[in-house]
Amino acid sequence: GYYLGKGEPKRASRAAWLGLAFHAVTYMCCALPIIFVRGQVVAIVTAEADLQEIASDILLAVFVNYFSMNIVATCALGILTSQGRTKVVMSFCMGVDLPLSIGGTALAVHLFRNLRLVCWTQAGVSTIEAIIGLTIVARSDWAGCARKARETQNVHGRRNEENEIEAGASMQNLRAPPDEEVEGNERGAGLGH
Repeated sequence: GYYLGKGEPKRASRAAWLGLAFHAVTYMCCALPIIFVRGQVVAIVTAEADLQEIASDILLAVFVNYFSMNIVATCALGILTSQGRTKVVMSFCMGVDLPLSIGGTALAVHLFRNLRLVCWTQAGVSTIEAIIGLTIVARSDWAGCARKARETQNVHGRRNEENEIEAGASMQNLRAPPDEEVEGNERGAGLGH
C-alpha cells in the first residue's frame, strides 16, 4: 500500500512479489529440514509407533497445506487488501476460500474416511486456492490501484494538511523557551523565587 499511495505501481508490484518470495523461501528453510527428519520429530511428540507412522505420513501434506494457506492469506489479506480491493477479498474469501476449504474437507472425510487422503485433499484444495490468489495478484492493475490510492489521498488531502498544520502548531507550543527566558528563570530560581 505504501508504494501505491506514493503513485509507484511498479515498486508496489515488486514489493508484493518480493514478500511472497520471502515467505516461500523462509517457509521452505523451516519446513524442509523437518520433513527430512520427520520420524525423529514425531517421536518427540509421541512414543506410540502407530501414531508416529501416521503422523510421519501426513506431515508433508500438512506442510503443503499450511504453505498454500499462507500464500492465500498473503494474497488476500495482504496484497489485495493493500490495493484497496476489499470487495475482491470478500468475494475470494466467501466464494472460494471458505467453500473449497470447508467443503473440500467435508467431502474428503465423507468419501475417503482416511486421514492420509483427507490431509492430501486439504493440501490439494489449498494449493488450488493459492493458485487462484496468485493469479488474481498477477493480473492486478497496479497502475489503476495506484491512481485510486492517490485519488483517495487527494480527497482527504486537505483535511490531512490541516491536521499537519495543527500538529505543527502544537509542537511549537512544546518547544523550550528562548535562551533569554531560560537564563532569566535560572537567575530567578537562584534568588529563591
